[in-house]
Amino acid sequence: LRWAKMQKRVIPVGKVNRGDLVLFYFPSMKRVGHVGIVGSITDKVVWTVEGNTNDEGSREGYEVCRRRRTLNANMIFVNPH
Repeated sequence: LRWAKMQKRVIPVGKVNRGDLVLFYFPSMKRVGHVGIVGSITDKVVWTVEGNTNDEGSREGYEVCRRRRTLNANMIFVNPH
């Protein structure tokens, strides 16, 4: 997140494209605790590919999965290109 901010790579939801990163910020930890790659996005949902997950939705999982996530304020989008 620090790198993305320094490089001005943090982007608003309206500019997110396939291949961008979504960082999941956890207020309880006061940091980003998980990352995914955006597959597609609508006004309410982002489809991602994530590692360290599983079918139950754990961020401490053992698989790489395609996940459907409801957009929320704790998602930070980054253009890594």
